[in-house]
Amino acid sequence: MKQQNFRPLYVFKDGSWGYGTMLVAYLVLSLLVSVIIFAAGVTKITDVTGATWYYYVNGAVSGLVVLAVFLGFNKVRKINFVYAANLKIKPNWKAIVLIIAMSIVCLFGLNFIINLLNVGLNGISGTTDGDIPMNNIGLLIAGIFVFALLPAVAEELLFRGMIFKAISKKLKPAAAITVSALMFAMYHFSMYQLVYQFALGILFACIVYYTGSVIYSMIAHFLNNFLVILFTYTGVLGAITPVSWGIGSVLMAIGCAILGAALIVGLFYLLKKVHKKHSDPPQTVEYQQRLAAEIAVKEKGMTEYDKRASGAALSDKNSLLFVCLAAAAMWIILVVLAL
Repeated sequence: MKQQNFRPLYVFKDGSWGYGTMLVAYLVLSLLVSVIIFAAGVTKITDVTGATWYYYVNGAVSGLVVLAVFLGFNKVRKINFVYAANLKIKPNWKAIVLIIAMSIVCLFGLNFIINLLNVGLNGISGTTDGDIPMNNIGLLIAGIFVFALLPAVAEELLFRGMIFKAISKKLKPAAAITVSALMFAMYHFSMYQLVYQFALGILFACIVYYTGSVIYSMIAHFLNNFLVILFTYTGVLGAITPVSWGIGSVLMAIGCAILGAALIVGLFYLLKKVHKKHSDPPQTVEYQQRLAAEIAVKEKGMTEYDKRASGAALSDKNSLLFVCLAAAAMWIILVVLAL
């Protein structure tokens, strides 16, 4: 496929349109699954959603849909995502070691407080966000692919590779990091995962901000999910985290969160120093074209493609707000139904 007519970077509107496309795909998929379940004569939906095979099929299909949305959107919008998401990099092994350390600190630093929040939500709703069934080595291997590798690639390409980089064109770094993290958290449509996924969204977006490439956030995302799967299989996290409210549990959770945040800030300081020494991009023809395109976007505010689409009623920032509100509405509806 010839790529010379594909633009090598994202513009602001790609973020809101891409997220909106993903929401539509999620709704269509949910409706399709519901129709199939009821057409099969199932009267109690939990008979299906509680089955082991459903966890894995649902996880695989969800990841593939996210990947399909990303690839399809880039093709329709004529974007060369390899350059736009900065996938062509020379690995910086010192940076990778620091990112691995961040992922481990984030997991253990937040696990205590997330567990306490889940206990509170369980008391309100009477339900729990159960662990993925994983009682043999075959399910462990399948889980690593479905719940660690696939989301690390698909979700990072969409949320950090495209959405974060797109909205960064007009939002300040802190705002772009926060908004993209919120969009990422709402995408999971789970009141149990909201806080943790938001924190991960912040971490992954910061990694992309400081390194410039989504490859590093893929590594962090995979490692986080891999560790959760491994510890679920071995029962490690369940053995060391609090299962009830109490002054001791609360103080431990707060202390771990503060210590974890401090360690992550320190690791980011080191990452900034380490990666700065190795961050000079190769002066290739492709890089020069990308740099020229970025300058043109900053000067003109939009590409020629977006000028042809500028007749839309919603402005760029209003369209971003609209899809975020739509996601929030979907999330609230699902949470209410779950109570």
